[in-house]
Amino acid sequence: MAGVLIGAARVRKAFGGELFAGTVTSYQSPFFRVRYTDGDEEDLTGTELASILDYTEADLRDPRGWHYDYNVLNPIGIPGFVKGIREYCTEYNVVLPEVWLQMAKRSSPTWRPDHEDEIFAAEDYEINVEAYREQERQFLERVLQGNLSQARAPRTMANLQYPAIKMIHYAASRGLKLPLAPTELALYLAFLSKERNTVGAVTMAKNAASTIGSLNGHAAGVYDTAKVNATIETVKRRNRRQVKKAAGLTPNMISAIIRKYGYPRQGRRPEHQWEMAIGVAVAVGFKILLRYDDLVRARWNDGYCEVLETHVRFYLDGRKNNQYGGNFLDIAKPEKGKGIYDLVVAAKDLFRSGLVLPNINVATGVLHPEQPMSHSSFVAFLRSALINIGLSEEEAEVFSAHSMRAGGATAAAVHGLHQEDIQHLAGVKDANWLAWYNRHYLGERLRVSRAIGL
Repeated sequence: MAGVLIGAARVRKAFGGELFAGTVTSYQSPFFRVRYTDGDEEDLTGTELASILDYTEADLRDPRGWHYDYNVLNPIGIPGFVKGIREYCTEYNVVLPEVWLQMAKRSSPTWRPDHEDEIFAAEDYEINVEAYREQERQFLERVLQGNLSQARAPRTMANLQYPAIKMIHYAASRGLKLPLAPTELALYLAFLSKERNTVGAVTMAKNAASTIGSLNGHAAGVYDTAKVNATIETVKRRNRRQVKKAAGLTPNMISAIIRKYGYPRQGRRPEHQWEMAIGVAVAVGFKILLRYDDLVRARWNDGYCEVLETHVRFYLDGRKNNQYGGNFLDIAKPEKGKGIYDLVVAAKDLFRSGLVLPNINVATGVLHPEQPMSHSSFVAFLRSALINIGLSEEEAEVFSAHSMRAGGATAAAVHGLHQEDIQHLAGVKDANWLAWYNRHYLGERLRVSRAIGL
């Protein structure tokens, strides 16, 4: 069950300073039952069990122990599993990003070597050239591990973590060498198509294999063969369905959300102003074309949000397509009346610091300024806000976290903003980007249809 051989898996756990051995005897969701050599038993969750499993190299190479679903028991929490994966990769000189072997948070994982200045601590070195070279090589390998972890966008690396570990575990349990040959990867994808039968499982596995190859200096495109792609294309055809783009928010919707949400409630402290937080986050995302990944990086802190006479400037310390440098994103003060500029100024004065899209406790309405709201929670809040301004549940279902960006791009295009200016604001280089994001409001589509005649 979940990679644990019931009746055979061994554990070691300390009680009162004394170490006891035991065996996993049964599983009944969500608990594994462990019987110790002294006759005592206890029930443990998968997370609790992982930390005490007596996991060996033989377990890693046992094909019965491979499993896909990490929800019951995540093997990265098993010290012996992580050690075995490291040694297996070392055997074939394969380097992995360090974050893939850590139980890190799924949002923006990072890693940096400890004692980064140790290379300059002369007293730690043998006073001879060869020893110094070896110490330096070891240090630079740790630096390289950190660089590999951050070589691509954090969310991309996080998304590839489990597909990569599953593929490596599969290779070890089947006695294969790393990196996988194209034929071996093709067989693994065929295995996944029977195990999961989802497009995501097979495509992410191929992406993980390609990423590992790229990080280890292997030839690009080695897996772009008919044999490797056959399973991917088959699963796509088997699961073919019409993909519908999320609807874009309109300026009228944003105005209605601001009227409902965009003001502080009297008698409440800032950490209880969840309506204001939601209203301003949606408005900011629409105004400066932010995807969810960008919005969760926006902050109210000085240096990240500056209020000027003519505009408010947000500074993002990284974007998906510009991860090595930040972006200044400006919200202009309207020439007449009030607008999102005024809403942002009021929110800056209220919140002062923390994330623009903070986590919100749905039971209490309390904001956690330094914890970003999850993607699913943001979509739920957005749809709830749309229902609150008059949309039906069915109408609200067509909106997603992309709806701010799509709606803002559409509004900019409708009002004649040049394509290059829209791309610059959105932080993208692809000239075809606007064609995908511009939703063309219904009235505009009907105008084009009528112009054709008949």
